[in-house]
Formats: sequence, structure tokens, C-alpha cells
Amino acid sequence: MASSYLEIDISEAQETISKLRNNLSQDQFDRLMYRVFKRTGERVKTIVKSDLKEKYHVTPTWVGSQIGAPRMNFGGSGQVGCSIPINGQRASI
Repeated sequence: MASSYLEIDISEAQETISKLRNNLSQDQFDRLMYRVFKRTGERVKTIVKSDLKEKYHVTPTWVGSQIGAPRMNFGGSGQVGCSIPINGQRASI
């Protein structure tokens, strides 16, 4: 089964992240990024729960169970990333 991803242009966010990386220690930066991604992942779940119930015959509980925890990536050369896995099948309209 093929995986699908939603790609979002984050060029402005990357500039802000670069400035933060230059002004914070590595440990401070890592903790900050972890907190930001964790909050973002939780907020995305809340937004998706309320939006999908308007278009699909699903409960917010079911939608929430299909959205996984955010996965953070800290690569070399200043790369920072976050993906939010969504499992399960598409519900009926």
C-alpha cells in the first residue's frame, strides 16, 4: 500500500528556526523544538476531529484514534522535521 503525505511550504518557519538555532544552545534549541512539535501535533488532532465530523459520518473519538503522535526528526545540517502519521481507512461521506 502506498503512503500519502501532505506537503506544506515552511520556508518562513525555516528562517525563524535558523535564527533560533543561532541564538540558543543546542540543548535549548532541541527542547524548544520538541515542545513546539508536541503542541502542534496535539493541536492538529483537535482541528481534524472537529473538521472531519462535518464532512464524514465519524465520531471525534474515532478520528482521534486514527491520528498518531508527532514524530520529530533532527537531522544534520540544521534540518528539523515533524510528521504526524494518520492510520486507518477513509470513512464514508
